[in-house]
Amino acid sequence: MSLFRRKQDETPTLQSGDRWITVMGTFAYPDAVKAAQRKYEDRDAIGVLVPVTEGEWAGAVSVCVDGHQVGSVPKELAPDCFQVVQELGRKRTKATVWLSFGRGDEISMRAEPTINQGGAGAPTVVPSEPGAPTKDFNSIPTFTSDPSWMAWPTLVEKHQSTVPLYGGHKGSKIPGIIKRHGHLVMVRFQIEPKGRSAGAIQCWVGATMICLADNLDEESFQSVIESLAADGQPATCRGTLQHLTNFDAFSVFGKPERRPEDAPFLPPEDVVSVDVSDEELQRLDELMHSKAKNKVVRRVGTLVNHSGGTWLSLDGVWTGRIDGEPRGYVDQAVTAGFPATCSVVLRRQPDEPLGVTVEIPEGV
Repeated sequence: MSLFRRKQDETPTLQSGDRWITVMGTFAYPDAVKAAQRKYEDRDAIGVLVPVTEGEWAGAVSVCVDGHQVGSVPKELAPDCFQVVQELGRKRTKATVWLSFGRGDEISMRAEPTINQGGAGAPTVVPSEPGAPTKDFNSIPTFTSDPSWMAWPTLVEKHQSTVPLYGGHKGSKIPGIIKRHGHLVMVRFQIEPKGRSAGAIQCWVGATMICLADNLDEESFQSVIESLAADGQPATCRGTLQHLTNFDAFSVFGKPERRPEDAPFLPPEDVVSVDVSDEELQRLDELMHSKAKNKVVRRVGTLVNHSGGTWLSLDGVWTGRIDGEPRGYVDQAVTAGFPATCSVVLRRQPDEPLGVTVEIPEGV
């Protein structure tokens, strides 16, 4: 019998929970995915996880159904699964999980990175709270949005809040989106209205749903999506797309909070140092209004292309120049009617000169 052949009485050996994780790279195995979808169209399937121990994707796990690979889970998405799968292998036990088949080539697995202790791999059922009403997500309006990042987002954006997501099941569409709009795009969040994943957060770029976000704060995003929808607005932020060999990397900068009116316009994709004169550093140090040895102050500055470079202006004063060629997006933003404003971080550390950085799009 094949290592991956399913037994009739087999149940998952990994603990089942209430969180579904998207299986990546399904577009690379169309025949196996279609065959599994036909066989398990009305029920969940048992999937087998196989650790990838060599090569570029070492640390990931391959996902197989009935002896055929249907995708994989990158180590960044479920870093603890790899160790559990290996531990089960040392015990000569297959690492198995519940798999669910969705629209197109979408596959999700339900598993916690823990060996099931409930007998012969019996799945854990998480009961609903008694009397808890089922929320009707169908009543929340949905919107459309342009994929271009050159527009005001409705959510707060922070470089530190960048969340890596993955949308491998849309792999065939990602190169086209990047070719038309670049790697930096506007992301729209919506709530999955029904089915097993009802309440999950969908991530859209234009008319394409990239993925269901497994690692966002679902409750907080639901709340802000509903709040903005009540005002007739979509929940949007900027994000990045990368088309890779085995899966597509997708990150968002948004937090589940409404954007304040004084927020900077330029997305905080990259952190870049600013070359500042000693005189200006002294002025900025005094503006911190503190003698603390460690202190961080965030401000909003304006970028201007001038004299063959991009300069930062803070409080109407030329603060310093950013290394490299002039940033083309600065003039593009101004021409489109947007301010070329960005987040500025002033950082004081012991025995170090005051550091000045800006959070801006990558490249020029």
